[in-house]
Amino acid sequence: MSKPILPTKEELREIFAEEKTKRILRFGGLFLLFLVILLAAFFITKSAQSPELPPSGSATNLQFGFFTLGSAALLAGLVVWAVSAAIHKDLREERPIWFCPLLAGGLGLALIILGYAFLGVWPLGEKTIMMVDMHHQYAPLLSELRDMLLHGGDFTYNFNVGLGAAFIPTFAYYLASPLNLLLLFFSEKYLAQGILVITLLKFGIAAASFTTMAQYLYRKRSTGMVAVGIMYALSGYMLAYSWNIMWLDVIALMPLVVLAMEHMLRTGKIVPYAVLLALSLFCNYYIGFMLCVFLVLYMLVWIAREQRTGMDLLYGGVRFAAGSLWGAGMAAALLIPTALALGRTSAAGGEMGDFATNFPLFDLLGRLFYGATPTIRSGNLPNLYCGIPAVLLTPIYFAQKQIPLRRRLCFGGLLVAMLFSCTLTQVDLVWHGLHAPNDLPYRFSFVLCFVLLLMAGHVLAHLEKVTPRQILGSLLGSAAYLFLWEKLGALTISADGADAAQKVTTSEVLLYGNLLLLAIYAAVLLVMALKKAPKLVVSRLLLTVVCAEMLFSTAITLKQMNQNEYFTRHQDYVAHLKHEALDAALRRAEELTERYARTDGVFQRMEYLPRTTCVDTALHHYSGLTTFASSNPYLTTTFMGELGYAVNGVNSYLYHGFVAPIDSLLGLRYLVLESDLRSHPQLEQVDKVTVTDDKGHTETRYIYRNRLALSVGMAVNNTVKEYKGTKYQPFNNQQALFESLTGLKDVIYYPMDITTETEGASITGAHFYMPETGAVYTGTVTQKGQYFAYVDCRAAEDIDVQHIRANGEDGHSWNVSNNEPYIVDMGTLAEGDTVEVSLSGEGSASGNIHLVRMDPDAMNAHLEMLRQGNLLVTQREGSTLSGTITAQENQSLFFSIPYDKGWQVYVDGQPVETFPIADDTEETTDEDGNVTVEGGDDGALLGAAIPAGTHDVKIVYKAPGQVLGALTSVACLMLLALPALRGYIRRRKGIQK
Repeated sequence: MSKPILPTKEELREIFAEEKTKRILRFGGLFLLFLVILLAAFFITKSAQSPELPPSGSATNLQFGFFTLGSAALLAGLVVWAVSAAIHKDLREERPIWFCPLLAGGLGLALIILGYAFLGVWPLGEKTIMMVDMHHQYAPLLSELRDMLLHGGDFTYNFNVGLGAAFIPTFAYYLASPLNLLLLFFSEKYLAQGILVITLLKFGIAAASFTTMAQYLYRKRSTGMVAVGIMYALSGYMLAYSWNIMWLDVIALMPLVVLAMEHMLRTGKIVPYAVLLALSLFCNYYIGFMLCVFLVLYMLVWIAREQRTGMDLLYGGVRFAAGSLWGAGMAAALLIPTALALGRTSAAGGEMGDFATNFPLFDLLGRLFYGATPTIRSGNLPNLYCGIPAVLLTPIYFAQKQIPLRRRLCFGGLLVAMLFSCTLTQVDLVWHGLHAPNDLPYRFSFVLCFVLLLMAGHVLAHLEKVTPRQILGSLLGSAAYLFLWEKLGALTISADGADAAQKVTTSEVLLYGNLLLLAIYAAVLLVMALKKAPKLVVSRLLLTVVCAEMLFSTAITLKQMNQNEYFTRHQDYVAHLKHEALDAALRRAEELTERYARTDGVFQRMEYLPRTTCVDTALHHYSGLTTFASSNPYLTTTFMGELGYAVNGVNSYLYHGFVAPIDSLLGLRYLVLESDLRSHPQLEQVDKVTVTDDKGHTETRYIYRNRLALSVGMAVNNTVKEYKGTKYQPFNNQQALFESLTGLKDVIYYPMDITTETEGASITGAHFYMPETGAVYTGTVTQKGQYFAYVDCRAAEDIDVQHIRANGEDGHSWNVSNNEPYIVDMGTLAEGDTVEVSLSGEGSASGNIHLVRMDPDAMNAHLEMLRQGNLLVTQREGSTLSGTITAQENQSLFFSIPYDKGWQVYVDGQPVETFPIADDTEETTDEDGNVTVEGGDDGALLGAAIPAGTHDVKIVYKAPGQVLGALTSVACLMLLALPALRGYIRRRKGIQK
């Protein structure tokens, strides 16, 4: 009798009972494990708390609970997943090709979400992920991009970035990521949340892309490949520089570019490599440049790592060169205009300098261990931490005999080259394009993490080949370094006072924490080497430990970043009533422009105080005077600093206070303030805006009109071509500029006599010397009037300006920036009042103090002379301005627009010659008295020639290299269609036959 196909009722009951028992045991074990890990996560989180993080209040409980519960659930699930491999003996390690990348991306995303939950990112807490330049620079520019995409805008030139800026280089550096399109799904109020989503996706993509590359290179679809992907995405570099959101795209794409390069060299298929390289360069040319340098080094490794024939090397080299040029060509529409624009920034030029080292190589290795403090500011070591497995597995990689010796030597050489790139100053400069970075040092160090994880991935792909001796040897070597590091290196912390105990405790935690992690990883690997557990179980357990390490490393790193730099609070950015009130006032000021368009023109600049970011103009989408961008022309920046605006000396000029003469010259028509000025010599209140929220809270902003403001362009004396500014003399520079524009000699500013009674201090004219103990300098008002102060002393730590009335009462006081000095409006001072300037610092210093009285009659004389030649702007469209102007004679056109060779000026439809104002000419005299003049082809502002009479003027901007770049990109993109076109032609021929 044959056996029945279907089981009997008795057999079904037995099967069900057995499966039910297994399910009960499985879920019961999962629940118990969850509780254990939850308890551990609770105590770890509690011990990691500080007064600064998490914040107090109800948000603390929410973020605390989310982090602990999420961490416990994630780790418990991973452990159960690992144990299930032991229960189900028939499970195989191999998975579908998409499984490991998807798992890596999901885990990387989950871990960074938990890290931000620990930080207290809104809505779980009060933080955003914005800090430093993301708050002041990147987010405002992203806001401007979002506004341009929604409401239209010219991507060639933008007047909402300072005085105006070529937008292609700005877009190429800050805004080109395709993921930025997601901002369209977020309202302006939730700009920070849109940036958070984009950042999270980049972390997930980085993990998935590295895993994809690893499983292709090593022909393994295992959890080991997932582990290295997670370590890459959550490396110290990615976390410390995560707020540089525009850099993350290239780092996330880099593994895919290397994968496509390997695929190209193996199969000859160039298209994937060229397309991915083009996308990387498109997203961010700066980090893309570092990627290209690495690809050249990687190509040298490919040439040397195996014995190849001459023809193989030739074909490989040709493919690499062709693919790289093709990729660069596809991105040429951005690269060529940007490259030409960069020649005018502070990053242009650079020298190798003398041979020097940045720090001892021994200390550098310590940056690979858990707990390495994130580096953001200059003077610190690189961000190299990418997981303890990278430390433990690197020596094992070199001991693996199944890996060809040539390959080990080649990757070892690449690793050494990257280590020396960090320590040797000259090589470091090469990686940065011969321009020393301003903070955020060693911006290429992600490449070193990449190489380390490449080698670690190779070992994890062949775990069964690792021997106990290799594991123990690597463990002992790593531990020995830690003990030496404690004795000789960075862990030997000397401290005095109350912080000493805390610092020593920190060093002990780092030492024994790293020893514990090394021991755990070594134990897991030994289980595999001794064959005490199935390979799949060990691999999954290893992934679990990696996730646990990276989870708590991420949380601690974000905590340290918050303590050292501070993450912006959600309520302090755009999601608050003050922002709404300010934005409403600026929109109202734009409406007022239409009211006065007949007399003032349709193009007006405005500003507001107090300032909230370094690119307020972009954040609120208006034309003004404030900007901070790496693409800013250097000469325009220095020009604005010489006139008394706050500049960082590199790429920013910021608005801090109303100074009637120069603000009027630069066309500042409206000023929005929090205060209700009862009277002001030059400003008239024209309106106020009040906004009320749902809770009844109100905010009011007052709109003031500068009656003296001039147009963006005007006819001036030809002597403007001769203007030259001088450092540290803002009032003299303003006087010289006005004289060159008008030809008048009326003096605008009169200096006060300044004295000092501080022992050891002195002052001659405006130049002072301050002893180590500090000094006080005093000026007495001899004539009632409007007074201004400017103090320049970058060596001082604290600078205060105090107004004291004649009766001895204190007036206003101002704390002046020592790094970015600017003119302070002290208001109207009476006869007999005094002004005291107090300076202090750690040592002696010198600088300049200017206390001046403004003569309103002289200012009005200059401005009225210029007003006769005002350009009445009748049309503003994108990068084009049109209007009418009357010149009394053959004069020059002065535009308060940064000089750029892309500007073309038309007078009555005919192009006229343009020239730079405040140009870069330099005169040198040799020993024989011969004078040599150099430069003159670049400058701060735009000038042009204009004949006498009334004319129609039109200025149009077209970025230098824009046409060439666009044609190159189109031609290279058309090459992508050739294979499809060839196939179509062949099919047509086949049909015809």
